Order: sequence, then structure tokens, then C-alpha cells
Amino acid sequence: EITITGNNFSSVANENTVLVNNVTANVISSSNQEIVVAIPDEVHSKTSSITVEVNGVQVTPDEVFTLNDPIINSINPVSITTPSELVTITGENFHPSGDRNTIQYNGILLTVQSVSPTELVVEIPVDVLDNDLVSQVIDQPIQLDNSIGLASSSNLLLDFDAPFEILEDLNFGALGKWFTIGDFGYLIFPSRKMFQFSFITEKWNEVAPFPGEGGIDGNRYLADGFVINSKIYFGLGFIKENWNRNPNLILHTTKKSDFWLYDPITDSWNRLNDTPISGSNFEGISLNEKGYFFYKNIYEYDPNSDTWLERASITENDIVNQRGFIVENTINICYFNQTTSQYLFRSYDALVNKFTTYFSSTELTNVNDIRVLGNEIYLMSLKQVDFENIHNTTVPYIYSYSGSLYLLNISNNELIKINTPSDNIAIVPFSYNGYLYLDGLKSTNPFYKYDPNFTH
Repeated sequence: EITITGNNFSSVANENTVLVNNVTANVISSSNQEIVVAIPDEVHSKTSSITVEVNGVQVTPDEVFTLNDPIINSINPVSITTPSELVTITGENFHPSGDRNTIQYNGILLTVQSVSPTELVVEIPVDVLDNDLVSQVIDQPIQLDNSIGLASSSNLLLDFDAPFEILEDLNFGALGKWFTIGDFGYLIFPSRKMFQFSFITEKWNEVAPFPGEGGIDGNRYLADGFVINSKIYFGLGFIKENWNRNPNLILHTTKKSDFWLYDPITDSWNRLNDTPISGSNFEGISLNEKGYFFYKNIYEYDPNSDTWLERASITENDIVNQRGFIVENTINICYFNQTTSQYLFRSYDALVNKFTTYFSSTELTNVNDIRVLGNEIYLMSLKQVDFENIHNTTVPYIYSYSGSLYLLNISNNELIKINTPSDNIAIVPFSYNGYLYLDGLKSTNPFYKYDPNFTH
């Protein structure tokens, strides 16, 4: 809670409007000289501005509101030998919301299991012991460094202004295709249901479903598309003609070539001319009011004439897992060459119809998503992707994977791995206003907002 003192406030609570970092706070009580408000959950900064408005008169004082620094008083146990063991940290000024506390051990984020203002219970991840960093959680007394506002020692760091923030999730898992239009993100599931995410309110809303044909299970798999002039162009993929969890049954599928337009303003779909291609191996991208699908060939779409033109070809034959993105108004693609066992990153000049290779990597495996912030390229690389119990007719698919987030600096071809709260993060569906949004494939995985510019 925050207590604001002054004059000329209203004694009627709802006649006072209080903004904390431009987020409306709930007024708990008020008098002519005092207003008590709750800190909004959406506020994640340690230092915040306060604005008060009464009867149309607004004032923002020069003084800012600062949350008290967290203090650690004790840790139990202090010696850890078992992965996933729980550690209890007692102290002061912990944030009552678990995702607002970030605890790092030698740079590795610990998972907060429970929290109160005076106690945190955290889980020591497997990789702390696997990497043999040290067997002790604490090897010297905690020292509170007031100059930087952290509770820290040589290897333990506690703060509550975290680079990763947990947002409202759909809890359906994240398999599907993602698009960004203005202040909104869109997710089309294989089930053909479609949801809209507001980057302003950080809330989800179901919108008109994709009307293209589904298979025997109602799904359209691995369809793709792009955005032109704030509209989604979407199609391709395949449908199942029979159920595939019977080990004695051969799976029959049908490739699709239908193509559709979604208008967010009217929340409606319209069918366009079919594409000259069909199936699920194509990656969609757009640039300069043209759309592109590419696999081994690039096909260009003109929305004004609703026509397609075949463009360049990729000369390698043994390639998989294509991804497309835009950097400095230029189409870029990456794909895995199975012959050379490396990822190739190439720019495509549509004017001269030519590819240029500028980076390769043997470290990356199964690049699942690429998002660009300015000139920085962020990649999600998956390992150990397994589909278990696929022949069990009663148990849903179980996905087993380990995701790693990387930053590719193309100025010096440096690939930097970024610590994340969980290795279950598998996709980077959106980038917006300097933030990345991350999710997993399972319905139990949190939906994160990540600030790459975060500094303690």
C-alpha cells in the first residue's frame, strides 16, 4: 500500500484517481488530506511516479515512490546436495507476488515456489548442481548493498524488479501460429480457434475462428501466413483423414492450399484465391506490402491482384526447419542444412533475386522462433524434442524439450545465450515496444514478458 498526504483530496474514495507509473491504482480509503492505495500488480519498477487527479485537476509531484530494498536475514538449508531441493529464505520487504521476486544463483534464475513479505521458498534447479558451480547456496554472510538496492553475496542475488514478468496465459499450450498487428497479438491454434492478446491491457480475448477445413479431429496443422496492411493472410497446412494414435493404422493426411484473409476491424474472414503450393513446410513473411512463402522456392504474393509469382530457389536439397524474419527492411531466412549439420543465415534481395550467407552455426538446434528488436535477432533453439505416448488413445501428447534463448549480434557474428526462468520456454511469439514475449508448448507453462534492456 501507498499513503499519499496532501490537501484538497476527496473524502469519497472513487472521486480520486491515482496513477502509479500511469497504471490506475485501487483507492482503499481517502480523506481531504490522505489517500491510501494498493500498488497495482502491473507495476514492476522499484521506482515509480505518482499522479493524483481530483475533480479534473491532476498533479504529479517531483518526488517518486520507491519500494524498500529486500533484505535477507537467513537461509535454510545452506548446503545443497540434491537437485530440485527447496530452500527457505527469510527476511524483509519481499514482494507478495511470486513472479515479482527474482533470485539468481551465480547468474542462474531460481524458481519461486511460495512467497510472503518475509519469506521466500525457492527451488534449486538441476543445472546448478549439474554444472558443479558450488555445493553451497551461501558461502559467506549476506551483505546488503544499499547503493544498488539488492540483497547479495558472492553468488546469491535477490531483487524484485525482474526482467521476466509472468502474464495472463490461455493455458492451452502454445502450438499454433502467431501474428502481431499494432497493439495486438494473434494466436491461431491447430483447432482453428483464434485469440487476440492486447499488449496494453495484457489480456486475452477470443475472436473469429479460422474457417478453413479441419480434419477428422477438427484441426488444421502447420498452417502459416503473414501480415500485410494490418490484415492476416493465412492458409496451407494439412489435415488428418484418420486418427494416428493406433499403432496399426497408417496415418492419411491431405495437404491444403486454401488461402484466407482476416480483418481485425470487422473480425471476419474472407477466402482468397488458392496458393500454387500446398502442405506444411512453408514459412510466411511479408515486406513492402508483399507476402512471401518459402521452402526450397520463394513465392511472392501481391494482395492487390490476389496473385502469386515464383521467385528464387534455394540450391541446397537437404534442408529443414526454415525460419524467416526482417532486419533493416531486408528479408532474412535461416534453415538447417542436414548435410553440413549447421544452421545458415541468409539475406534475400528481392530486387536482384539473390541470397547472401552472413552467419552459420553448429551450436543451434531446431530453431523454433525468431524475433527482431531493432537490429538484434533473438532465437529460440530447442533440444530433445520428443513426442511420447503418441499411440495411447487416452493420454494426450507429452512434449519433452529443453529450450534456449539466444541473441545473435550480426555486427560481430556473436551468439549469446540468455538465462531464462525455465528451460520449458519454447517459443517467442511476439516482440512489441522493446519487449519479447515467451511461452512453452504445454498448457502448464507460464507466458512471460521479457525486457532485454533490464539492468539491476
